[in-house]
Order: sequence, then structure tokens, then C-alpha cells
Amino acid sequence: MTDVIVIGGGAAGLIASGTAAEKGKSVLLLEKNDKLGKKMFISGKGRCNMTNACAQEEFMRGIVQSPKFFYSAFHRFNNSSLVELIESLGVKTKVERGGRVFPASDKSSDVIRALIRFIEKSGVKTRLNTEVLGIQKQGQCFNIRLTGGETLPAGGVIVCTGGLSYPQTGSTGDGYTIARAFGHRVTETRASLTGISCVETWPRQVAGLTLKNVTLTVKRGKKTVYKDLGELLFTHEGISGPLALTASALMEGGEELFIDLKPALDRETLDKRVLRDFEERHNKDFINAIGGLMPLSLTPILSELSGISGRQKVSTVTREQRAGFVDALKGVRLTFKSFGPIEEIEVPDLPEPTNASAALEAEVRRKEGERLLALLRPGDHLIALCIEGKPCTSQDLAARLSALQGRGEIKRTLWVIGGSLGLDEAVIARAHGRLSLSAMTFPHQLARVMLLEQLYRADAILRNRPYHHA
Repeated sequence: MTDVIVIGGGAAGLIASGTAAEKGKSVLLLEKNDKLGKKMFISGKGRCNMTNACAQEEFMRGIVQSPKFFYSAFHRFNNSSLVELIESLGVKTKVERGGRVFPASDKSSDVIRALIRFIEKSGVKTRLNTEVLGIQKQGQCFNIRLTGGETLPAGGVIVCTGGLSYPQTGSTGDGYTIARAFGHRVTETRASLTGISCVETWPRQVAGLTLKNVTLTVKRGKKTVYKDLGELLFTHEGISGPLALTASALMEGGEELFIDLKPALDRETLDKRVLRDFEERHNKDFINAIGGLMPLSLTPILSELSGISGRQKVSTVTREQRAGFVDALKGVRLTFKSFGPIEEIEVPDLPEPTNASAALEAEVRRKEGERLLALLRPGDHLIALCIEGKPCTSQDLAARLSALQGRGEIKRTLWVIGGSLGLDEAVIARAHGRLSLSAMTFPHQLARVMLLEQLYRADAILRNRPYHHA
């Protein structure tokens, strides 16, 4: 009889099984997928966002519900312990903005391989493609029933089956079923860390627009349930991005949301700034005079929300109208409609297709395709350059770009590089102003930086200008 059977070969299952084996237990790890660490592949867009490097007190404040429940476990193994373990297994780590911890290589596969080496060295036995139907306790041991009719006895069982997000990775709620069978009360599950759909329809007009350094406030009646400064993304249905995802975990439904576009300025200071802009542009239409205060795509929306006609001359805007405009800047109001479906919550973030299985890759393409569509605006032209792993020179890319651009005037071009749709915000940021690049995946034969430099060089060739490495 095996001392310990661990159900689930994700991060928790790998660490639990390896630790139990190190303590002298005979351990069998059961995983229903064909590989271990499947969801880890998609964490942090394939980079594996392992944990956060903040202090223990701050870390606990980030746990939305029942943080005291975790005190005992974190006293024995916390975020710092995880980083120490991963680094002891030969994987160097780094800390990025917001305290997020990643492997220095930016490859989730490095973390997965390290944990697999950990369990192999510890003597853990593994069975893949093995699904558990149920567990029965008999005396001091447990009988684990498998789908093929086989029953495995064990002295103890550790359930590491995950939740319900991204069921294509194997997270189908098996642990909840096991818990209920043993008499535990399981609370109703819902999406958390997900985008928020709103009653208002105007966000679809600016879908894909990201706002940085704004404040999102969520109110339930008179009570403020969430307020923070950060980044926000408009979608066809409402809002997403870091602020919205964090807020969703604290929301119950029925709340009102307010976006402060100028959180660094109080109302009086902002009013003076607006008045100065109006005086400098006194002969301009209102909609053309407010572009310095926000992204241009938001100007018609703020004009409507403030009740001022976009064609009204700013020289005729009254003090009351200006006060209403300042109020709109300090509190763009949205009304909660619904959360995103639980299968699509953003806890693992978007996957990187080249690391996924065939079934997961299909789901990845679907989700990334939907995200890409959220970036499109009227007048956009979508171009897909499908190189699918074949070596491609900068000259080749330049020729393709030139041919495509020669087909007509394009207001804004979204480039999709690769055989499937994918998004990489870091690449978008680096390419901004150099190449109209909004989405890309990378062929197996080309490293990220190599392909990105090829695109820069292709753009330089196309525009007949020198190439400078970013």
C-alpha cells in the first residue's frame, strides 16, 4: 500500500508529492492529463507568474476571503519559501513591477521541469492519463477508484485538483466533488479576477483602449468596496485589466463603478487646468479642445457624459458646464451588469499557444481571437502574416509589408504574426511608434527577440531609414 497518493499534478501536487517523499513516504502522483503542470504553462502568458514578493502582511491583505484560514499554512510555507524552493532547484527568479515573481528565463517550462526533477529525485512515482472517480475511507486507509475500474489503496490522500478556471487544463472541479463526498460544505463558486460587463454600451466604442494611472472606485450603495490606482482596459462588454480584475474579486453584483481619469489633480486644480486649456483654444470646438486631457477616442464619450455638445465653442462653455465636465473627468460612471463566465476567468492570464496541447491551443486561439477583436475599431484593417515556423528574413517581411500596404490607405493596421492569434503586451509597448503591431505569436524556430528585431529591421527597410536596436 502506498503511504500517500496525491491527486493532481499541478504546482501544488508536484510540491506536495515531492515534499512528502523527502520525508520518507512512498508517494504516487495521479494526473488525468497527458503531462504534468499543464496550467502552469499558461500562467503569466507562458512566463509563469509564480507568486508575489511583497511582505507577509501585504500578501495576506491580498487574500480577499477568509485570510485567517491561511495563517497556519503560510507560517510553514509562504511566498518566500516558494521562491527559495524554486531557486534551490536551479531556476533563477526575478521580481517585476508590482512584486510579481517570474523565472529569469521568462519560461514556465523551466519551472515545470525543475519541479519534475524534484519529484523524480525524491522518488515519487507518477501515473499520467489517470482520472479519479472517487475516494472511500476504509478504517485507517483510503481506496481511490479510477475510471478504468482499478482501485488503489493509500494511507493518506492529498487532493490538489485545482478549481474551475480553464477546464481544458484539467480543472473541472473534481476536488469539490471529493470534498462534498466527505461531508465538507462547499460554498457556491463564481468567477473571480474576471472582466466586468456593464449596463452602459459606450465602452464598445473604445474597446481595446488601455488607460494607465487612473483610479477605479467601486461602490455598493454608500460603501466603497474597492479603490485603487492602476491600469484599466475597455472591452466590448465593459472593462477589464488589472484594476477591474482585482475589483471583481470583491464585488457581489449590483455595484456602481467610477473611473477617475485625473486622480493626481483635485477638482479645483483640474478646473484651473481645464480653464487654461479652454483659454488657449477659445476658438475651437469643445471636442477638439479637450484632447489634451484624455485619449482622443474618449473625447466624444466625455462630451456626451458631460452634456456639452462636441461642436460648441469652448468660449461659450459656462462655468456650470465646465464644472459638469470636471465631474465627468473625476468620475466616469459605469453600472455593473455581470461577471465573465467562470471558465474564462483571468487568474492564469492568457496562454502561450506553443506551450499548449492541441485541445488547449484551440481554446487559446478562440480566447485570443476574441481579445484581438476587442482591439478593433471602425476603420481598422486586420492583416495576418502567417509564417508558421518557417525561417523568414527581414527582407521577406519587408516585402510582405510593402505589398500589403500598397493595397490602399489604411487608418490603423493590426498585425498578427504567426499561425494563430496571440497577444503580447510587452511586445506591443516596445513596438509602439515603430510598427503598427498589436498582436503576435512566435514560430518555434525563432526566438522572441530575434523575430521582434526582424520586424523592426523590416519596418526600417520598408521606410528606407536606419535600424536602431531598441
